[in-house]
Amino acid sequence: MIQEKAEFKPEPVFEKMPAEKFLAELAAEVEKRPDAVFEKRGVIKYQTPEGGKTYDFVRIISNDIKPEDKILFIRAGLHGEEIAGPMTMRRHINEIIDYAHQSGLKVVIYPLANPSGFESGERFNIVNDQGGEGSEGTDDIIRYELSDGKIVDELEENQPFRQWFFPTAPRINARLPQEAALMQKELKELTQTGLLWEELTQRELEEAPPPPIVAAIDLHQDYITPDAPPSAYHYNHNDQVATEVYRKIVEKIEQELSIMRGAKISAGFKTSMKSDKYGFITRHDGSLIDAMYRLGAKHCIVVETTGATQLEKADEVNMLWIKGVIDLLIQAKGNEQLP
Repeated sequence: MIQEKAEFKPEPVFEKMPAEKFLAELAAEVEKRPDAVFEKRGVIKYQTPEGGKTYDFVRIISNDIKPEDKILFIRAGLHGEEIAGPMTMRRHINEIIDYAHQSGLKVVIYPLANPSGFESGERFNIVNDQGGEGSEGTDDIIRYELSDGKIVDELEENQPFRQWFFPTAPRINARLPQEAALMQKELKELTQTGLLWEELTQRELEEAPPPPIVAAIDLHQDYITPDAPPSAYHYNHNDQVATEVYRKIVEKIEQELSIMRGAKISAGFKTSMKSDKYGFITRHDGSLIDAMYRLGAKHCIVVETTGATQLEKADEVNMLWIKGVIDLLIQAKGNEQLP
């Protein structure tokens, strides 16, 4: 049975808050810690009718990450209107880092992947830049080559493919939005392969050193699926992991919010897909978390709460997923199964 709570009113800090202020407050929290660093990784610049706008692209990362360490990756705030993820980062950043570190994991967190969109409330960014010809938007990270040589950004269910590669590869050479270009650059560094993936064969990719990232979580909200009631669903990008593995997490979520079980969900994609009995959709859409799966991460989850869901509830769901995945990794480590 769903537990009802008093109506939640967002803190003023989340009502049209400038990205710079949000990041400054988050940095002030992290800088108190001896075990994590707040880093500026790049600058996003846009020209608007009001003049030039500049935004920092940042990450929060555990100190002293060694090659043998296992990393939990989290991203929030890719779409500007989806503020629940950044809100979770602002409210719980210390709790998240503590829980991961106490569990023997290191963290890499991108708390505001689209700072101009967050500030303006625009889905993609302040100027609605989705890239140039060949780009598929701000989460355009990988492409697939099918057996007939055709290149697609999303696979159909159980569709075989020849290889995957980045959209900046010479065969496409897409101009990506700045948010996607920076994220792609970060992804290459984080995997520590030191390889130019665009030029590698699938066999060479498979023989590359195992990535340190063992789980990747992307925090979203769905304001697109029409008439969706307050509820949650999820994407599992690793079709080698049965969704039954996440049953306990889903059951905890369902104590707070309805789960969209067996629901047909489009969420802005070209085709709708039906969620399974646990509220999961498994799809390979060329996104960041899809790329994480291709690079060897075991748990590759996109968290979704509908736009009708109170922010307080969405925040709770986000934390249930983060802590739940960490618990699964601890369990796997105890069974000597941690990758």
